[in-house]
Amino acid sequence: MAIKPKSERQEQRLWQLAEENSALKRRFSAGTFADDDLAVFKQAVEASSDAVGMSTAEGLHYYQNKSFDELFGNIGNDPPSTLYIEASVGREVFAAIMGGRPWNGEVEMRARDGSVLNILLRAYPIKDEEGTVRRIVGVHTNITERKKTENELRLHREHLEQLVEERTLKLAESEERFRQMAENIQDIFYLYAADYTTVHYVSPGFEKITGYKPDRLYNAPWFFLEQVHEHDRQAVRNHKQKILSSKNFSDTAIEYRILTADGNIIWLKDEMFPVYKDQNHLIRIAGTARDITRRKAAEEGFQRSREKLRNLSGHLQRAVEEERKRIAREIHDDLGQTLIALKMSLSALRKRSSGHNALLTETITSAEETIDQMIRSIRVMISDLRAGPLSDLGLEAAIEWLTETLMKRSHIKITIKIDTNEFEIDPDREIALFRITQEALNNIVKHSGATEISINLFVEDTRVHLLIKDNGSGMADTDELPAGTYGIMGMRERIHFYGGNLSITSEPENGTLIAATIPLDVRQNQLLNKPHYGK
Repeated sequence: MAIKPKSERQEQRLWQLAEENSALKRRFSAGTFADDDLAVFKQAVEASSDAVGMSTAEGLHYYQNKSFDELFGNIGNDPPSTLYIEASVGREVFAAIMGGRPWNGEVEMRARDGSVLNILLRAYPIKDEEGTVRRIVGVHTNITERKKTENELRLHREHLEQLVEERTLKLAESEERFRQMAENIQDIFYLYAADYTTVHYVSPGFEKITGYKPDRLYNAPWFFLEQVHEHDRQAVRNHKQKILSSKNFSDTAIEYRILTADGNIIWLKDEMFPVYKDQNHLIRIAGTARDITRRKAAEEGFQRSREKLRNLSGHLQRAVEEERKRIAREIHDDLGQTLIALKMSLSALRKRSSGHNALLTETITSAEETIDQMIRSIRVMISDLRAGPLSDLGLEAAIEWLTETLMKRSHIKITIKIDTNEFEIDPDREIALFRITQEALNNIVKHSGATEISINLFVEDTRVHLLIKDNGSGMADTDELPAGTYGIMGMRERIHFYGGNLSITSEPENGTLIAATIPLDVRQNQLLNKPHYGK
């Protein structure tokens, strides 16, 4: 209870305290406690990290150590109302002490700066010989940080518990969705132990596709491998081993044949996925296997059709070349000879009319010049039809003739580098390479606006490489070729017939690169016993 300052009762109580203090000093002087012991005790209290305060039985605060002062400052004469955040708690503590009982507990108190502190309070009564409470001692430990940490830990624990609950629920939902999906998909879904010695799960699709009961696999995990076609079994073993031995193994799919329960052979596409508990601990092999028998049959049919088309294309190309030769012969034998005979007749007529009719002579001379131009054009036409001097002088001479003819007509600078490394290129491949070069140059002249062209022909690793580069306008998208470029399709067909490849690389304003590659006829070169062949 607070005492009003300067009141009669306060003065009387202060007088009593002074008397009691003197009495205590007399008792200490009598030998119960020495003054130096009291000094040591006071130093210990002052040095304590706990805040220690003392007040009278009436609640008059009269002592506080250094820690108390640093923590709370000046609290006045009525601690319950000035120190406690809730005055009712302070009155409860005071009442318990005055009842002669100690009080221990956690309370909220006001700090020196006005903030709220969590305090562990131990309050004790000091009684006289008659058992009357004379003093109250309070020891205050600041547990604010500890309470903050405890609260954060509690919130974190509650959050973790909530996460665990949510994850558990999601896992249960996920497992149910997985079960429903696995039960309904037509493919085979399986889950093996990391060493393939145990089958943890196989979907009903296993029986639908193979005809075997899942128990066959559960009871004997190696059973499925035994049903793989004997020509594919080792490849499947190697594939599984690669997955087990490499964490970075990305090519997880393999296609193979198996024998079904009814004795048929079907194709499966099997995709295997390693499951790791951590980066180094493989725990499961999961996978899906799909019946691709129809797709394989379609692919084989497509491949057969494609092979037939290639053979037909090759036959057509040979037929075209033969027809070119026939037409060239007919032009040479018929039209060429006729023009030569006509020129000879005109020459004779010009000689007879010379000096008699100037106008007739001039007309005949003009006709002779026209016939000469026609003969030159026919010779060029025949050379184009017969692939230039290819049949007589070979591929290198034919390409040189082609480029010289083009440079005369277009004034484009063309550089040639040819090195066949003494490999023999068979006539059919020579014709294909010549026609590809011819078509490429024609396209460059028509579409690119180039001023320079380079041609590089060489043999490497038993393959002929033809590179044609220009400095023209280029193309934005080589997959979308402009109209009128059917010649490029023909180039591709020629290349594909010999198992080669044709690529076109181009960018706007950066020119175009045409790269063709054709395998050599190795058997022919082996018969020729060329020194550059390895054994």
